[in-house]
Amino acid sequence: MQRKFSFVVLIFVLAAAFRVGQLYADEGVQSSPPQSTAIAQSAAKQAPPKLPVELIVQALKVKAEKALEEKRKKEAWKINVDADVIEKYETNPSLTTTSKGDWATVEDASLTIKKHVFGPFTGEYYYSTNNTHYNEFRDNNSYSNVTKGTLITELPFDLESKSSYEFEYLHYPFARDSNVYSQRWKEQLTWRPNNVFSHRMWWQYQWQRYRFRDQRIRAAGLNVRQDFRREDTRQEAGFEETVRKWGWTAKMSHEFYRNWSNDHALGEPFDKWFYKMKYTLSRNITKKLSAEASYAYDRTIFLEKNVTGKNEDQIDNANEFSGQLTYKLSKRWKIKSKFKYKGKGSNADSLEYENYTFQSGLYFSY
Repeated sequence: MQRKFSFVVLIFVLAAAFRVGQLYADEGVQSSPPQSTAIAQSAAKQAPPKLPVELIVQALKVKAEKALEEKRKKEAWKINVDADVIEKYETNPSLTTTSKGDWATVEDASLTIKKHVFGPFTGEYYYSTNNTHYNEFRDNNSYSNVTKGTLITELPFDLESKSSYEFEYLHYPFARDSNVYSQRWKEQLTWRPNNVFSHRMWWQYQWQRYRFRDQRIRAAGLNVRQDFRREDTRQEAGFEETVRKWGWTAKMSHEFYRNWSNDHALGEPFDKWFYKMKYTLSRNITKKLSAEASYAYDRTIFLEKNVTGKNEDQIDNANEFSGQLTYKLSKRWKIKSKFKYKGKGSNADSLEYENYTFQSGLYFSY
């Protein structure tokens, strides 16, 4: 009887243990899986590698978003306003052998409006006004208005073309015979193959008409006035090379023009050939301070002006040196100080001169 009771108790204990094990299994308490099973489950949780097609689609999506952003930038209006007030002193403002200095004040203001039109075309409008007045050399006082329209076209192979028309009225309040209207048509082509080199070339045609000056002709060795206004035409061509490297910017330019005039007064230097070359080097010294230095040489051959006492046309050669410092006061304001020297030599000794200019001004840009 006792053995039978012990056997029943043992069966009961085993059944109870089996039931408790089932309960623990239902609650998620499991024994550690084999190592191979754990590795398989960990690999299953990782994202599958992207296929090449998915990478291409993602790259195209990023490119399309960038193109859309660039298009939005192009279509936006861009408006810039610039103004400055400059004080300068010139040792020889009349540019004659008789050197006498004078102070002058220059006031400039300009407005530029740029807007993408459609496709590769962008339109630009520019207007500027300038007022220059001397303390003593009143005949050099001038006032000008310039308005200019430009069509900018983006071309293949990193090329950009600009076609522009410009109209200027230059007014001399104390020398009315010098008042002139000018019109200019300019074609310009720029190639920027990379961030280091830039190449630019241009051609320009200019026509100008003097408001109060009648043309004069030669008649029996005398200057005879005709009832027609003096008119000049000019054709110009030039090119410029720019290199940007190691924080430096170097520019080299050459320009040529031929000037024709209907004013053929004896001894007046209106018909002429002109050539000029210029070299410029600039660099940012600090975040706020930058410097620029330049040298220019020009040669003018007058076709109808004989040198007194010589049977030859007058030929002038001029050298010009300049240096400039620019200091940024803020995002909108800066100060510029400039020094310039120009000396002209000529086969007509009486027309040689030297001129020094010192100027400093406050510039605003928005």
